[in-house]
Amino acid sequence: MHHGADTRGEVDATLSAACAAGGRISAPAAETAEGYRGDFTDPDGFVWRVTAG
Repeated sequence: MHHGADTRGEVDATLSAACAAGGRISAPAAETAEGYRGDFTDPDGFVWRVTAG
């Protein structure tokens, strides 16, 4: 699944909120060729990608 963020800060905040809600970071936020992004797995096992840029 995917969530589009407006800023790098929003990517970081979304990943932090996901962890606080019981999720697990599967790829820390970093700059990539596709923009700033990070991945997390939610408590139900769904993988999410959060991107900005």
